[in-house]
Amino acid sequence: MPVRRPRIESPIPTPPTTSPAPPDSRSTVLSSSSPTSDGRPRKKSKLFTKDLVTRTGRSRVRRNKTTPRQKALQLARSIRRSVDLYVNIPQAVNTGRAYDSLEQYKKMSPTDEKYDKKEKETAEGIVAHSGRDLNHLLKVYRLVNQNADAGRNDDTGKLKDHAHKYVLKTGQIDPPLDNKSKLGRGTSHPQLMREIIPMSVLHKYGQNENFEDMVKAKKFKLKHNNATAFLYDKELWDPKNPDIGLLKGHFPIMVLRQILFGPKAATSTVGSRTIGTRKNNAEISGVNKITPEMIAYACARFFICKLEQYSEFDEDFSFKSFYNWILKFFEEADEDWVQDTLTYWNDKTFGPVDDLVDIEDEDDEDDETSFTNILTLQRE
Repeated sequence: MPVRRPRIESPIPTPPTTSPAPPDSRSTVLSSSSPTSDGRPRKKSKLFTKDLVTRTGRSRVRRNKTTPRQKALQLARSIRRSVDLYVNIPQAVNTGRAYDSLEQYKKMSPTDEKYDKKEKETAEGIVAHSGRDLNHLLKVYRLVNQNADAGRNDDTGKLKDHAHKYVLKTGQIDPPLDNKSKLGRGTSHPQLMREIIPMSVLHKYGQNENFEDMVKAKKFKLKHNNATAFLYDKELWDPKNPDIGLLKGHFPIMVLRQILFGPKAATSTVGSRTIGTRKNNAEISGVNKITPEMIAYACARFFICKLEQYSEFDEDFSFKSFYNWILKFFEEADEDWVQDTLTYWNDKTFGPVDDLVDIEDEDDEDDETSFTNILTLQRE
């Protein structure tokens, strides 16, 4: 008969009193805000953020939004091409404020019914005693001026690699240019030479077998007020009426198209839209029509000269005088010629007027003028 062993009761386990039971992984993630062993705050894991989004229905991902400061500095990059190529913005602001104050002061007199002593004192000292506010304003405009120069340098830098492709309507110039150097440009290149001399000289001496030697020997001085050949649609040239075809040249139109839309769009069908991830300069600046300032900017032929860095002069030729001469021509020319020229540029740049669509910013809250944004920047 088998012997029955006595039954031994095992003790009931009791929970430890020194440390809690390890929580599950989910509770570990949710309590990740507790500090680490060395006292540093824990970083919330992706699982924690995902769970929070699930429970609250809201995402913590912030959408990048352009601030007024960024908008102002971004718009400042278009000042050289759209407003004035050579303006010194802080100097212009300072001079304008002083001039306005002086004019207001001159108009005041004790016999004027609207005379106000306090207003007179304010006008008299507005420049001398504006102190920190004026200094801060000028600091802001110096920053805007730097961004305006940066925009110009960006335009000229990109055109260095592409502008020579636009000189001729068909084909590449020969011999080809070295994109890494500009030494072979200007009058050193036979085809570029024919574009930067006056149209009247090209018409008269262009077929002379010694023509290139005459130009290199500086028999023809390049002056800012001698309409250069690339400004013309040469098929329309009339020596008896040099205004015909002026500022309708193929080269500057293509240059402006690249500045506004980029090199790929410059050679595409007029009016077509290229798909890209970034806005072009026309969209950023809200440009949907051509102005005389833009035309003069595109005609400043720095891109095909020998200069490696931007400068006002190329030997005796003044780009600034050339730029101002074009603007003055628009001011003094016949109104019909002005409208015809602007319409021509708009059609060649944006397409026929019926196809034009106003370019607006995606966010109406940011759709403000550059001046408004600059004032906002001033207050920061």
